[in-house]
Amino acid sequence: MTPESSELLSELVNTLEDRTFDSAIIADSITRLSGDTSLHEDTDGSGRSPTLKVLAPKLLDVTKDTSVTIDQHKATLNLWEALFTNLTFNSIIEEIPLAFILDSINSGNSDLVLLAIKVVLKADPIDSIANTSIIKHLISLLGVEDTPVSVVNGIENFINIALLTGGDLIKRRFTSTEIISILLQMKQNESETIQARLYEVVFVLLTYTKQDEIPQDLYLITENEFNSHNDILLKNLIIQFYTRLLRLAYNSNHSKDWLLLKIRPQYKYILRLFFDPEYHGESKFLLVPEAVKTIATLSYINDGELFNDLEEKHSILSKATDSFYGDGSVLLLSDINPTVLIPKYQTFISSLPLRASLIPIIKNLITTPGTFSFLSLPTTSLRNLPMLELFDILSSVSAFEHSSHVLLHEWPSIMRRLLDENVSITEPEVRFLKRQVLENLLQYNTSVLGIWSTQIKRVHRELLSGKKVEAQPVIYDSVS
Repeated sequence: MTPESSELLSELVNTLEDRTFDSAIIADSITRLSGDTSLHEDTDGSGRSPTLKVLAPKLLDVTKDTSVTIDQHKATLNLWEALFTNLTFNSIIEEIPLAFILDSINSGNSDLVLLAIKVVLKADPIDSIANTSIIKHLISLLGVEDTPVSVVNGIENFINIALLTGGDLIKRRFTSTEIISILLQMKQNESETIQARLYEVVFVLLTYTKQDEIPQDLYLITENEFNSHNDILLKNLIIQFYTRLLRLAYNSNHSKDWLLLKIRPQYKYILRLFFDPEYHGESKFLLVPEAVKTIATLSYINDGELFNDLEEKHSILSKATDSFYGDGSVLLLSDINPTVLIPKYQTFISSLPLRASLIPIIKNLITTPGTFSFLSLPTTSLRNLPMLELFDILSSVSAFEHSSHVLLHEWPSIMRRLLDENVSITEPEVRFLKRQVLENLLQYNTSVLGIWSTQIKRVHRELLSGKKVEAQPVIYDSVS
């Protein structure tokens, strides 16, 4: 430790002891503590940080002092954080009792709780805290409705990191009877806020656990339970939860197939919201937008095999394609796996009108070669679209090799519209979409871009700089 650092440390101790909280000394100390690792070099052979040894008692005393002002308290917390920056969890615990960390978690002070979480996350390995009551106290805060959002986010982040980086000890702690009991109590609370926190924790637990490692009562909501809730927001929350679980199963490379079997009754009653006109009566229209996301997710699992079984029983696509102006049909067809529409719905695809309200469906159908080949997108109709709608479609066309080829080689008039120097673009949305189209095309090499290569590069460069674009010689469409 340099003489200057030693002198500053002495001044900091003095200003903390006499409660003057000299702002210049504190600011300088925070900077020095955060960046100068020499402050923690062992000087007496104890293996401990001399700075932590000196400052910890003083900061503990100030932290517990209820007479300090809000600003002084924040300054103390900033000093704590700076002090901990270059220290390990073990070195911190040597000077600061674990009880202080637990008291901080239960203090009701958001900043103190978040500081405690930062300290706990320094534990390496994280399994070393498994036998403490830290996890229990943090999970318990999620069951308190008044717990601030910042603290909830901090706890959820801690759970994610702990389960991601930890081993069997930490996983067993999270799935222990004590922790599961707290989560089951949260499930009994019908507060939307508490339920949202519960589903987040359960989702993370299901991500890192195997079959039967957590009780199914935590994640299975029966149809009767679902129907008994009067809160529409809570029902939507449940639907969102199951959509996330389906995606988790889909992305797990078959390691979560057991989860698909477990939640089959749940996604079946969610499907009813779409195909059963009587189900949930007047509140139905508030639930369908979330329900169609569940259906769309199902269409991607096992190459649509799971969805196709349900389609045979409930004719979901028939309903969607027959009345795609309401009941969430546009949302469904905009998000569904396009390949499930082949081969039965080729006529629907080819006759889909080119209008603004249906562009989300068209953009989805562009994504696969099979469905794109059936789309009817005459260049005469495309040219008549407002620039916002045209460029929105082109942002999808240009994103895929099969459709980019058509744009570059069969739609010259559309390329001229895209690269037209005489069109003044003032709307930020249109400008953004045009830039996106150009950048999508620039992913392809010069041989793919062909005659348009030089101008695409120039227009993109000049779009960024705000300069005018030179005119391009006229080339006519091969198909109009």
